[in-house]
Amino acid sequence: TSSTLIEKYDPDVILAQEISLYSESNYDTIFEANYVSSMGYGTAIGLGHNQGEKEEGSTNNITQKFEISDIKKVHSPYAEFGSMIYKKTTIATITCTTTCTSNNVSSKNLDRVELISFHGYNGQPFKNKEKLVAHVKAVIDKISPTGPALFAGDFNTWSKEHLDAVSAELENVGFRLVFSWPYPNREVPLDNAFLRDLELKNAEYYACASDHKGAILNIS
Repeated sequence: TSSTLIEKYDPDVILAQEISLYSESNYDTIFEANYVSSMGYGTAIGLGHNQGEKEEGSTNNITQKFEISDIKKVHSPYAEFGSMIYKKTTIATITCTTTCTSNNVSSKNLDRVELISFHGYNGQPFKNKEKLVAHVKAVIDKISPTGPALFAGDFNTWSKEHLDAVSAELENVGFRLVFSWPYPNREVPLDNAFLRDLELKNAEYYACASDHKGAILNIS
């Protein structure tokens, strides 16, 4: 669960995909994590907090690590099979506050970073590569053309050709593929992370309730 992840890693930000509004409720038996993609759930970006001494005028000792702004939501230009569900992407810009002092924040590059939590066009059963690339392009059109950015999530890159096409499109605007993590019983990963004007210090992945694994990235 997200609470376990936060307790273990104390992340500065969380990029989430395939969110089930019922994942913490009695509806778990209906909306299991590995089914929420087909139900059309979306993406989100969450911010971490610092806990320390109370700031003057504050009622608690919890402060935000970042300010968040310029939040956008982008749908895939193409619906999934059945013409009812559109994969969703969340974009936001974070700015480091005076309390931004966690172990993961170690570079002036992180003073301002654009985050893209991506859930790519799937296209079952045909897995159309061109429509996935069109989804990536639609998101690129909504983000800043330059500057530090993290573009990550479930890309549904079902083949090497899918991954190569997505990578080429993102490389055109300065991104590079820095980490991919495995999906069960597949040689080509579906989940990927791209950086622009940032460096990956280290990364790992972990199993969770979803059919996808999650990833922890330490960037600077």
